[in-house]
Amino acid sequence: MSKFCIAIAQDLYLRRGIREIICQNDGIRCYSLKKLAELPDMMLRETPEILILDHIPLTRQEISILDRFRRQAPDIRLVAICGASYFMFSRAIRMGFHGYLSITAPLSEAIHAISLVKRGGGYLSPDILQHYQRYPTDNQYLSRLTSREIDVLQGFMRGMDSRTIALELEISDKTISVIKNHIMLKLQAPNLVSMLDIAWRNHLNH
Repeated sequence: MSKFCIAIAQDLYLRRGIREIICQNDGIRCYSLKKLAELPDMMLRETPEILILDHIPLTRQEISILDRFRRQAPDIRLVAICGASYFMFSRAIRMGFHGYLSITAPLSEAIHAISLVKRGGGYLSPDILQHYQRYPTDNQYLSRLTSREIDVLQGFMRGMDSRTIALELEISDKTISVIKNHIMLKLQAPNLVSMLDIAWRNHLNH
C-alpha cells in the first residue's frame, strides 16, 4: 500500500494547494480535512505518514486529539504551516513538530520542506529567522520590565487569563489590564499575540 499524508486546513484553497503539491511528488496520496476533529475517523481507515496542519492546536480538545493520534502513530511526521510567530513556533517544537513552514512560503519551498520532513529531516522557514532580526536583544527587553510586569507576562505565557493571573498575584483584574498595557508599550507590541511572540523569543518564561 502506498504511503500518504493528511492535510488539515480550515482554508479550502490551502487544502487544495497542499494536496496538489504533495500528489505531484513521489506518488504520495494526500487527503484533506477541514479540521482536526475529523482525524479519528480517518485513522480508522488508514494511518498517514505525514500530518500537515495550517495552525498549531490550541484548544484542549485539539491537543487531546493530536496526543491520541501520536500515541497511535508514533512515527508520524508533523508539519505546521503558520505565520512567522515565535510563540507558535515554540509551541510547535514543544508538541513535537518536525517542520515549520511559513504560510507565505512559495510553492518551491513548500515542496522542499515536505520532502525533507518525509525523508526524516526537519525544516524551519527562513521567515522565522528574518522575523526576529528587527527585535532588540534579550537584555534590552529584560531591563525595560519591572519584576511585577514579568510576573504578569509569564502568567500570560502559561496560558492564563487576566482573572486567573489577578487571583494568583492577589491584585485586581483592572490592575492586570493596566500592567499588560504597560508591557505592550515597553515591548512595542501592538497586541497580545505580538507581546507573547516577543516574550517567547527572549525566553522570558525561564
